[in-house]
Amino acid sequence: MALSGIESRLGNSDPMMERAAAIKQSLQDINAIIDRCSEIDGFEQGDLPMSIRIFSLDHFLALLKEANSNERIYFVKRGVHDDATLTSDMQYLKIILNNLLTNALKYSPPDTLIEMSVQSVLDAKGTKSLNFCVSNEVGEAGTPAPDRAFERFYRAEAARNQSGAGLGLWLSQELAHALGTEVVMQQDDDKISFSLVLPYA
Repeated sequence: MALSGIESRLGNSDPMMERAAAIKQSLQDINAIIDRCSEIDGFEQGDLPMSIRIFSLDHFLALLKEANSNERIYFVKRGVHDDATLTSDMQYLKIILNNLLTNALKYSPPDTLIEMSVQSVLDAKGTKSLNFCVSNEVGEAGTPAPDRAFERFYRAEAARNQSGAGLGLWLSQELAHALGTEVVMQQDDDKISFSLVLPYA
C-alpha cells in the first residue's frame, strides 16, 4: 500500500520510478514464496483435500489463462475436441501448471515465448489422454539436474541469484503423484519442457 502511494506521487519520468519498480518486483517475489509455502502447508496438513470431479477442459484453460496473463505465454490445443472433459482435481492441476508457468517465466530469456500446450495422445492400450506441456527456451540459469529437479529445496547453482525457495517443482510432483500421474522433465541444448498426462473424455 505504501509503495502504491509513492508510485501515484511520482511522474513516469521520475528517476525514482525505476527504484520503485525494483521494490515492487521484490514484493511480488516475496508474495510468491509465501503463497508457495501456504500451498505446501495446506497440502501437508490435509487442508487441501483432493476433490475429484468432472470439469470442462475449455473452462479450466480459461481459468489458467486468467491466472497467467503474461503476454509471453501462449496456449495451444492439438487434436482435442471442443467439449473435452477431465475427471480430476481442478485445484491440484491448476497449482501444478501455475508453478510450471511461473518457473518458465522466471528462468527463460526475457524476450522469448513460453508455450502451454494441451495435446490428445493415445497410450499403448489405446486409451485417450491429455498431455499438458509447458516448454520454454533455456535462460542464463541453465537447467536443473535431471536426477534432482524434483527434490525439495533443490536449486541449480546458476539459479541461486534469482528469488525462489526450490519448492515449486517438488510441490508440482507431489500433487501430480496424488493425481496418479507424474511431471516429466525433458531437455535439449536450448529448450526445456515439463509435462504430465491425464485421461479425459
